[in-house]
Amino acid sequence: MLSNDLRTLLTHLNILHVYSLIGLGLGAHIALHFLAKNPTVASSFVGVGFEYRSKTREEVEYEWSRRIYLNYNTEKRVGLVADKAVARWFTADARNGPEWQRVRDMIARGCPEGMEIIVPAVMDSVGYGDSEYDMMRILGTLAVPALFICGAGDFVLPEEMERYPALMKEGLGRFVEVRRASRLVCCERPDEFVTILQGWAEETLAVDSGALEDI
Repeated sequence: MLSNDLRTLLTHLNILHVYSLIGLGLGAHIALHFLAKNPTVASSFVGVGFEYRSKTREEVEYEWSRRIYLNYNTEKRVGLVADKAVARWFTADARNGPEWQRVRDMIARGCPEGMEIIVPAVMDSVGYGDSEYDMMRILGTLAVPALFICGAGDFVLPEEMERYPALMKEGLGRFVEVRRASRLVCCERPDEFVTILQGWAEETLAVDSGALEDI
């Protein structure tokens, strides 16, 4: 779901406020970008498996163009890209399991034409080309609690994401590393993922209730 989609959905449903915005990967950037522009829309933020964008829009669009090229020039078009994606997103223990296969098949059903259309929209939704969007600055000014979740099996993200709470106001950010999972924690360890979210919700809702009682 892109930023405009989220805004349209909330408006259509007449929802002025939600408890939390939760995003995975680029979806976390989209949620954070949306929250930066609509700071009263949510009481908390949860980002799963996402890294700081240090590349320019041109660099990212070039990477996507390479993926699209592979799609056009491989058998079954997106099969190779799907295999590479799940190899990054799942641990070796989950390989060929039901969730691994489901995600792999979902990617493989995509089409290069759709990727060409969606890439510019995704770039806009995660803040590329927007001088007001800087993830580090937004985390530093975020006024709501934020939870950052990452699988320990990812080769890059744990070291990156554990720094995010330190960028925020004291006490607002928390990092949780999930063992035996890679980037798609919600797929590899769904029960543990839900337990983490439940505990987080209970804790932050209690803080919200206490703040309301003090008013």
